[in-house]
Formats: sequence, C-alpha cells, structure tokens
Amino acid sequence: MKYYRILFLAAALTGLASCAVDPLKEFEVEKPQNIAQYEYLNEYDVLKSYVDRTASPDFKLGAALAASDFTAQGQVYTLAVSNFDEMTAGNSMKYASVVGDKGDMSFDNVRSFVNAAADAGMTVYGHTLAWHSQQNNKYLNSLIADKERVIEERAVARPMKAPVMSKAPSKSDVIYATDFEDGKSAFGGWGNNSTREVADGALKVNNPSAVNSWEAQMAYDVTEPFEKDKMHYLSFKIKGSAEGSISVGFQVTSNYSSAGEFGSVDFTTEWKSVELSCACTSEEATRLIFSFGQYAGDIYIDDFEFSVEDPKDENQEIVIDLLNLDFEDGLAVFN
Repeated sequence: MKYYRILFLAAALTGLASCAVDPLKEFEVEKPQNIAQYEYLNEYDVLKSYVDRTASPDFKLGAALAASDFTAQGQVYTLAVSNFDEMTAGNSMKYASVVGDKGDMSFDNVRSFVNAAADAGMTVYGHTLAWHSQQNNKYLNSLIADKERVIEERAVARPMKAPVMSKAPSKSDVIYATDFEDGKSAFGGWGNNSTREVADGALKVNNPSAVNSWEAQMAYDVTEPFEKDKMHYLSFKIKGSAEGSISVGFQVTSNYSSAGEFGSVDFTTEWKSVELSCACTSEEATRLIFSFGQYAGDIYIDDFEFSVEDPKDENQEIVIDLLNLDFEDGLAVFN
C-alpha cells in the first residue's frame, strides 16, 4: 500500500513540474485610448527647458501651488522642481493663514515651504501683503470693538417734504429661497470630507477638521450668469456647534476667480439673523460660494433667501420732490 502512495505522489509532482516550465503564450492588448491620446507629450522636454536663457537671462517660469503639497515631496514636488524655476504658495503666505484669532502669528508652514524650495534650487515669489479677501476678520474686528465711532456733522438739517411716489418699488427679485422644511437643498459642495444634509428643518454642514478656508466649500450654481453691477442680497439664520465664521462671495467657475465678496459672517452656538449685500463684478459669474474650511464642526443654516435688485422701470416716477429749498437763508446742505 505504501509503495502505491509513493508512486502517486511522484506522478503528481512530475505533472506540476512539467506545467511550471511550459512557456507562456503571447497575449496582446490594445493600449487604452485615454493613455494613447497623450503619448505625444513624451516628445516634449520639461517646460523650463524651452526658456531662452541667453535672450532672457532674468526670466523665471513659475507656478502657483499648495505649500503643503510641495513640502510633502510627492508628485506635485517632482513636477514643480522638474518644470519650474519659481513658485507662489496658494494660500499659506496670506494674512488669514498666518494670523490667528488673537493676533498671534505662525510661520511654520511658510518656513518649511521656503526651505524646501531653497533645497530644490527654486525661488519663492511672496503673496500679496494686503488683499480684499481672506482676512482674519475675527481678530481685526476685535481691535475696533471698543472704539467709539465719531460721525462728523457736515450738513444742516432742513425741512423736507415727504417723497411723492407713484409706485412703491420692491427691493428685489428672489433667485432662491427655502426654509428647508421640504427636506431638500440646492447647495452642492466639496473638500476635506465635508458633508451637507437637511436635518430638523435646517441645512447642516459638517467640516471634520480645520484646514484652509477654501479647502471646504458649499456652492449654489446657476445656468445663466448673475447680473453684473446689480446689487444682490442674502438673508439667512446661522449657528454652529462652536463659534466660528463663514465667508460668502461670487465666483467665475471657468477660472475660480472672485467676482465680488459679501464678506465674512461670525456666528455662535445661538441662532443669528444675517443680512448681506454685494454687487456682482463680472459678467461670467455663475456661482455663489461659501468657504468654511478653517472651521471644524457643524454649521446650521435656515430661512435662506438670495435675491437681486429689480431692474429700474424707466416709466416709473419714484421721487418727484425730495428737498424743499430756496437757499434764501444762505445755507446749503451740499458738500
């Protein structure tokens, strides 16, 4: 019996050995189209090699990128070092990124970015010293919170006739309004694993961790551009799981440029009513965007209304007589 078992095992091992040395047959597949269509790029050298250093010795080819992506020394680092001479940090060198809520400054990220660039033989082009956006409003407003506002009287009060109106003009045309009671929301969003849902009759936005403000955003998009130079209005209620702020503005989606800022809104853990206004500065803006990446926690929004001022009716007489002045007393209210 043992003799037959040995023969069986030997035969099995021989069969396996013969399979192992059997040559593999050739098997050809077509290259995926999405790869093949870009093969021509292999014929090009790195971008900075095309700069004529003799004709333009001072010319530098630069790129803007996130400082954290560069210092991580991954794919972004490799592409930047290979193709460019100089860099500008996306946000890390801006005011809101280096100044804290109490005015304290932190340049750790900037220092790491500059040192990594120097080690790679690249130069850094610093960002704007002052800008209309990405300011730490919480700190700046705290500096003037106890300051008395002095308003100079420059005009003498005058008796005034009540405005005569043929029609009471409405303030605005509503673009989008909701109290979220139907459980629906027209807002999209992205970034930092943030989420949006309608809960308990309000929009609940969650950002799991604090990053740059633009790294977590919520947006309301339209198919036709907003009206340039027209005043737009926002009103809503807001609160958070902790104190924080959220900024709002118009955006051109083709290049992600700003097209007018409503500003930054501070909120607490109690409901707060907000009213904002802003004129759209571009004919191509199709997005209302909220940035809240710097805030970690839940944000609740309710009773939301977004509107634009009504176009003027040329046939509507709004004010016939505003001032009743004959200047006989030698005084004037004009400056």
